[in-house]
Amino acid sequence: MKRQITAVLTACMVLLCGCSGGTGMENTAETLPPMTEVPEPVLVYYVNDHGTTDTGVLTQFMGKLSECGYTVQEDALASLPMNADAVVISAPQEDMTSEELQKLDLYMDQGGHVLLLMPANESETRFKYFERFLEEYCVLMDYDRIEETSKARMSGEDPTHILIDQIHAPLGMSIQPETAERALYLRNVRSFHFAVMDNFDSIQQDLMLRTAGTATGIPCGGTADDPETFEGETLTTMLYSRNDQRQNSFVVCVGASDFLEDAQYDLETSKSAQDYVFAAFEWMAHPVFS
Repeated sequence: MKRQITAVLTACMVLLCGCSGGTGMENTAETLPPMTEVPEPVLVYYVNDHGTTDTGVLTQFMGKLSECGYTVQEDALASLPMNADAVVISAPQEDMTSEELQKLDLYMDQGGHVLLLMPANESETRFKYFERFLEEYCVLMDYDRIEETSKARMSGEDPTHILIDQIHAPLGMSIQPETAERALYLRNVRSFHFAVMDNFDSIQQDLMLRTAGTATGIPCGGTADDPETFEGETLTTMLYSRNDQRQNSFVVCVGASDFLEDAQYDLETSKSAQDYVFAAFEWMAHPVFS
């Protein structure tokens, strides 16, 4: 009877100590399951000064960010936290300051990601420091409003609400098949151009959305003495540019913004543009480049 009790006790000790055939005196620390690390929530920082779009008209967009599991923080550009996964600057009406550009550059030097939505703007404001920021990624922002000359590419015969061609998503950014199959329209659109700067060798770029050659970039806003008209060429309306010498920081530029506002959010013509923006957020949260 004593032998049976001893055998049972020994078996219990073996199970409790996580051993197999040992004496029950081994160090059990290595046999415990590893602690599962809880990932930090993705932080999306929305810049709410410089006349950017009021989040009061972005309730559906903000709700979607929360549904995706992102933590959204809203504050001034000068208060930008260095741990933000994505920074959103939507339709600013005023230029940033040199001090704010320094803060933004510091953030980008640590591998930051910026989504800049910059629709056409009739104001004579010259966004000097925004231009400098983009030039560091070999991107030029045009002071124009794109109008379509082909009625077949207009929405409701509005020459400023136009059909946009989808080129492709950059390597690492995932677009769903239904997005590519659905027509994509943008309203009140600005164009951008790639440029060769001194740091071009460290820059990786991709064109994402563009117009047909029937569209025209008509001068709009800014203070340039001789604004340029763009016609007879395709115009870039969404692009991506990364600097692999600055911790792979990158910027995604979109030449429109109202497709995220409540008044336009549920329109079928807005859905594909929204898909591109949310795909950009997912990429910023989990960047993959190859």
